[in-house]
Amino acid sequence: MIGYPGLDQVMVGGHGLWRAGIAVHGASGYSGSRRSAVGAVSRAAHLVRLLDASPLPGAAGSFPLPPKLTVTYCHGGEGFSAVSDRCEIGVGVRATPGFGARAAEDLVRAAVSELDALLSTPRPTEVTAWAPGRRTGPA
Repeated sequence: MIGYPGLDQVMVGGHGLWRAGIAVHGASGYSGSRRSAVGAVSRAAHLVRLLDASPLPGAAGSFPLPPKLTVTYCHGGEGFSAVSDRCEIGVGVRATPGFGARAAEDLVRAAVSELDALLSTPRPTEVTAWAPGRRTGPA
């Protein structure tokens, strides 16, 4: 639990324990091409929807906050005419005593598996978990 000053009140929250960078792959190409393929940015957007819809348990025990999954960044594509073959998203999960790092990783990997089964691509989506003790999260 942490407290920090807000504009009108002291904000209270809990930092996540589990973080990951996710590299989503897709077919590259030209946006006006005849060939129809799902690019990495579109696949990443679908993954974000899957993650946002993932069920998380409520608050339990003496820890007052429930687990929370947040997509923290999305980087991919460049320009209007190029279909990107890679898009990176970041995920942070507030873990709790009843929903730890293993459960968080399992949840994210399940969403990634669902994405890869639904919108296949020659290269699978990669999850790189953030190692506690590092000063920064995944790149």
